[in-house]
Amino acid sequence: MAVLTVKKSANQFADLSAGWKEVTIVGAKRGQYDNEGTKYIDITFDGYPENVKLRAHQKFNKKTNEEFVVLSIFRNANAGIKEVAESEDGEFRVEINDDPANLIGNKLNVYFYKNAKGYTDISDRTVATVFKNALDEYTQEDITKLMKYTYENRIKPFITQTDSDSWNPSSSNGSAEAPSTEKEEGWG
Repeated sequence: MAVLTVKKSANQFADLSAGWKEVTIVGAKRGQYDNEGTKYIDITFDGYPENVKLRAHQKFNKKTNEEFVVLSIFRNANAGIKEVAESEDGEFRVEINDDPANLIGNKLNVYFYKNAKGYTDISDRTVATVFKNALDEYTQEDITKLMKYTYENRIKPFITQTDSDSWNPSSSNGSAEAPSTEKEEGWG
């Protein structure tokens, strides 16, 4: 006779199908490759196993040298927004407290897809949920339009189809570099 121990959990039936999902953030942790390489943030969600995470790598605007991927997640999650100032030319300068703890408990729309290896990945191109703050106000109609635009222009052109034999490791949540969580500096 053999014995099998089975751990039942609430997230054993998590919805991993492709598409948009509104999720609640339950964990967020900074990391950096090889202590001097690219910084990233790993974000986990309520109702999903810890190995199903959004890993967003920092990316910089070539003109302004401002980081935009990780800070867009903070903005879309309505997290850490401290001060909004409007300039004379109509642009807004937003001060964001980018401590990952500010994300916890906030909601976000994320896009799940299958990568070329058949594993579930989550795009780092996120969409806000319905909320209003000093900078943004989103209705359900706005969210629907943003999801369509983001998918068509920011996600679809970059995701690899599962029937492809080639695999682009940079499009997955993994990297050839060894991750480290030693440094706790900002995203800039």
